[in-house]
Amino acid sequence: MHSAIISALALAFVIASALGLDCSRSVQVISLAILVALLGVPHGALDHVAGQRLLRPAFGSFWGVAFFSVYLTVSVFVVIGWYVMPAATILTFFLVSAWHFGLEERDGESSGWLRHLLAIASGGMIIWMPALFRGDEVAELLTIITPSELDSTIALCVSATATSAVILGPLWLWDCIRKDRQTSRPERGWLHFICASNSVRMLSLAVCCSFVNPLSAFAVYFCGWHSARGLHQLARSFGEPVLATYRRLMPLTLAALALVAAGSLIWGSSEVFETSLIRTIFLGLSAMAVPHLCLHVVAGSFYRPCTNRSAAHGEVFNHA
Repeated sequence: MHSAIISALALAFVIASALGLDCSRSVQVISLAILVALLGVPHGALDHVAGQRLLRPAFGSFWGVAFFSVYLTVSVFVVIGWYVMPAATILTFFLVSAWHFGLEERDGESSGWLRHLLAIASGGMIIWMPALFRGDEVAELLTIITPSELDSTIALCVSATATSAVILGPLWLWDCIRKDRQTSRPERGWLHFICASNSVRMLSLAVCCSFVNPLSAFAVYFCGWHSARGLHQLARSFGEPVLATYRRLMPLTLAALALVAAGSLIWGSSEVFETSLIRTIFLGLSAMAVPHLCLHVVAGSFYRPCTNRSAAHGEVFNHA
């Protein structure tokens, strides 16, 4: 049902855009900030629990000091990267985000280089598709996000991302078809199958990314699909309602939101509110995404592999 809702929502945004019913930039930015705060940050706020399990054997009751010191240090270096190495930071952030988005939807698949390549192709659709069809708007956003004036560097990054569609596009399309062919027709009929179809959802999102402004398209995918799905999986792994799981995720969520609020105040003193909020949202997401992925890569190397991400989160929590 969630897949069908996202497909319908993506197409609704396409229709609204075609009819000239796009919201103003201010409304888009404020809506995205609220959705990221309510869904985007909490869906990844289990990191302190994974860190507790990983570090408590070595640091005992001081595991929190060790965890937050390293976590926040990595976050700071990511933010600094936007200043001193913007091109490398942009492309790395794109690659890491694509890999993360795609890998989260590949539960139960055997590991290997093809799994990771397909994860980048499918998860990166939300990135390379706008770069391909709405490159000027993506470049404008990157100009706002990047603290330095580097128009030529940003144009090069957008061009490289769009060019990657030559390889990633066919891989993404093949992956969509392959995943649906592996799914047998359910007993409830073809209508249910179409509503749950990976291809229908991904094609709807692709059309949305091609015809809708990047901020709205990102909100539909990241908040409406990726984050909401992550919260649901966590709740299912704990065997409890989503709201109960939401309360468990508050510590790191509140810390992240405090940093976002501080960033908005700092940049807001010298820039218009809309610009400072865009920069805060995406710098904040990049600063949280990189240590989040590093943590789970390290944790995965220490503990037995688990192909089901929901089960893995549940196991981490239960042993913390």
